[in-house]
Amino acid sequence: MQPLTRERLDELLASQQAPCVSIYLPTRRTYPDLQQNAIQYRNLLRDADVALRQRYPGSAVRALMEPFHVLDSDEHFWSHRLDGLAVFGGASPLRRFDLQRTVPPLAVVADSFHVKPLLRQLRAQGRYQVLCLTRNRVRLFEGDRDHLDEVDPDGLVEAVADAIQSSQVQQQLTAVGAASNQIATAIGHSGAKRLAANPDTSHDPDQPADRFFTAVDRAVWERHSLPSGLPLVLAALPENEAIFRRVSHNQHLLPQGVEIDPEALQPQQGWQQLREAAWRVIEPRHEERMRQYLESFAVAKSRGKGSEDLDEVARAAFVGRVGTLLLDADRRMPGRLDPDDGHPVRGDGQGVIDDVFDDLGELALRRDATVLVVGHDRMPTNTGVAAVFRY
Repeated sequence: MQPLTRERLDELLASQQAPCVSIYLPTRRTYPDLQQNAIQYRNLLRDADVALRQRYPGSAVRALMEPFHVLDSDEHFWSHRLDGLAVFGGASPLRRFDLQRTVPPLAVVADSFHVKPLLRQLRAQGRYQVLCLTRNRVRLFEGDRDHLDEVDPDGLVEAVADAIQSSQVQQQLTAVGAASNQIATAIGHSGAKRLAANPDTSHDPDQPADRFFTAVDRAVWERHSLPSGLPLVLAALPENEAIFRRVSHNQHLLPQGVEIDPEALQPQQGWQQLREAAWRVIEPRHEERMRQYLESFAVAKSRGKGSEDLDEVARAAFVGRVGTLLLDADRRMPGRLDPDDGHPVRGDGQGVIDDVFDDLGELALRRDATVLVVGHDRMPTNTGVAAVFRY
């Protein structure tokens, strides 16, 4: 699984050029249900094709949709899916996102990509990562209350190996540099420099635990914790946990971990056990943060620094006043935001068009607001929006 990150979302938003085609579909993981994945995808492509032909000639539509159809014919791709899939393209290069949560089937053709379902998954409270660690193996998982999937298995292992090698070389260079001061008189400064430039970089298979854990800490921080900002739960035996916490500089590592031997976990049942244990660590944090968001909105609204009025919030987002925005995951409004002043322009609901709430979330995100897409039962308003203003 390649995780959805803010960086990847920013790349998508930066690349959009009309027409923008957004495809969302729920996907099945196991046979025989997974055979429905490609079928439903083709049905959504037909919907997008019809919408495009209302605005463009047939030859242009065929060129725009060709990358989508190439993906359609990839049998290996369709046999290895999670619970949801998002595919974006059109005038922009094709991009896809594997999703851990299911999404309703949807095809949208508009002047910008429809990203609210991505925002919900990216900004969902309760997401976390789990680092499974032994003396010679590392695995990283990402999930929420209901899902847990492995992240970047090959890339993480390679990054750890690179970090170990880099550490070895640096240690050897440091040692040689110190020694060169002592032997410079005997062999000359030029000889000492040649010695320092050509250290022994052979790999030692018996790396001490602290060196291995330091390399793991660096790789996880740079590749995953820093880009995602997600809390990190450590799953390890007590003796390994103690060493890792001593060497770790990961700012997202939680003080409470899961005491477990990752090597004893078996697929399916073991991952469920790991997910349940990690969620017991995450759930209190999740509930407290949601309580803080809701309380902040209530206080801001009482002081005239918050609003649930869609038009007012849209205008505030346009000028950068919105600091925090809550959007109802279950609300849609056909239309768009006016690019000149940000006010909502309601559509007539005909055809496959964009969503005012989606545009609002994207606009607020571009203005560096915190955007959260939450379930209807957690929304503090009935309008679909709740905003806390910066001023």
